[in-house]
Amino acid sequence: KYSSVDDVAVVDDMVADDNWVMQQKMDGTRAIVRITERSIDFYGANGHPLKHTAAMQHFDTIRASLDFLREETMGGHLTLDGELMIRTGEYRVFDFVAPALNQQTRYSLLTPYLAPAGSAVSVVAQWESSADKRTMLTRLYDEGVEGVVFKRRDGLYLHGIRSNEVVKYKFIQTADVVVLSSSRSRNEAGREVGAF
Repeated sequence: KYSSVDDVAVVDDMVADDNWVMQQKMDGTRAIVRITERSIDFYGANGHPLKHTAAMQHFDTIRASLDFLREETMGGHLTLDGELMIRTGEYRVFDFVAPALNQQTRYSLLTPYLAPAGSAVSVVAQWESSADKRTMLTRLYDEGVEGVVFKRRDGLYLHGIRSNEVVKYKFIQTADVVVLSSSRSRNEAGREVGAF
């Protein structure tokens, strides 16, 4: 889980600090993929099997792309963390679940492990220098993406725990809402008005 920040001064500090790296925040369905010798299974951020119908249509393609990793498990398992992009079916991996390793080490393992995966699976780019972070922050903002995520290089992977070592900064603020009721009436000028 991410901590959130909306203070631009804090963001500027993380951009300038070489202890923080930055990635684009993906706007898909969170998918944790657990690979064993026998199966490749999909889980949500809550640890339960992923049952998002729009995401499930892409499972077979992603399984086929990651099948080569089943031999790498050596009787154990490998677990990837990323976003499944519903429109394209691409699995964008941003982390390797290895709680004993720091972020820098985990990220350095992703590209070599996933190189043979093909186009259905890719590693989310990471920017490390202050200049690259500043350039990409501006470019991503101008492109209208959801936001960015900052991660401490020495940070550990803490599943299900809000951590100050992973911080999201959203450019676009959204809310999921449920309409509970509506009303219609007339205002003092006699015009019809409504409320939800």
